[in-house]
Amino acid sequence: MNAHPPKLTDDGSEGPDANEDPVAGGLLIPGLTHALLAIAVELRSHSLPCSEIEHAHRNKDSLRTSSLAHMPNLSWQYRPHISDAMSLLFLSFTWCFDKNLCELSLRWNSLARVILTDAARNHTTDVPAVQWLEQRTFEGIVLQERVLSLLHFGCPLATDQASSTDTLLNYTSEVPSHDWNSPVDSSGLLAAAFF
Repeated sequence: MNAHPPKLTDDGSEGPDANEDPVAGGLLIPGLTHALLAIAVELRSHSLPCSEIEHAHRNKDSLRTSSLAHMPNLSWQYRPHISDAMSLLFLSFTWCFDKNLCELSLRWNSLARVILTDAARNHTTDVPAVQWLEQRTFEGIVLQERVLSLLHFGCPLATDQASSTDTLLNYTSEVPSHDWNSPVDSSGLLAAAFF
């Protein structure tokens, strides 16, 4: 195993290491790893025998809590990391259908947007892989905002693309004036609703 000593800054504290840079292989930080494990347990728990379901739920809750505990305090000196935004986004995707966690799902997605916005603003990398990852994560956040607004929340969520969300909500709340069986091309309606 190739271990490197921590990099020290001028003040003697540990500086950024591989976990701070997604390009250097630090994308799978403990928070993201625990979130992915919690999601795997959630997806697999439906195929377990009845005797193991309660144990799987405890493991899932423990992993989800551990994932959130690995997230640094956002209200203090925080260096945003795209993995934190991805963890919150994946947690929001997975548990937005759970009636006990839908409010938290909205909060996780909102925090993911804040973290990703700060991460994109604070670094100046020209690495295409990082830019691609940021863009795809942002698209996932916007999509999840739309899903949450359709599922649980009647009002548009705060986004930079509020007009798109407003358009989506207007289309989904309208009562069609034509017969559903008529041969109307609805591809334009779908395209306008989602893009």
